[in-house]
Amino acid sequence: MTRPPGLRVLRTLALVSGVTAAIALTGCSSMVPEEETPVAVSVPDTAIGERTQWVVDILNADDDTTEDEWEAALHPNFLEEVPASEFVAIVNDNVRPAKPFTVTDYEAGETQSVTRLESSDTDPFDMQISIDGQGQITGLYFLAPEE
Repeated sequence: MTRPPGLRVLRTLALVSGVTAAIALTGCSSMVPEEETPVAVSVPDTAIGERTQWVVDILNADDDTTEDEWEAALHPNFLEEVPASEFVAIVNDNVRPAKPFTVTDYEAGETQSVTRLESSDTDPFDMQISIDGQGQITGLYFLAPEE
């Protein structure tokens, strides 16, 4: 099924908006006092939980992430809108510099999750992920928390 061009543009704009929020968040000073350590919560061992933890592990890794890591994980429709090279550059340049991240809140359904990530180098932000039935990422956004 082909999506109307308008939906493709809206989805791309939503991704860009989310990435812009992540860029802004990375540049902010942390609202968490240095002496306070965020309390970690666990991510369940479900399909969406495993994919969420996979992304968190990439964000916290010592080495930059690569296109090869993401190409198999991102759904073809996602890659059509945002090539892996662009997505990897955004993650490496604008999100990962604030690592390490601690998962401090996690909510999920079967194919979608919202994960609160905290770091001493940035304000907390939410990572929203959606996957298809095969576990491929159909949406991934880094956004300011909805309080």
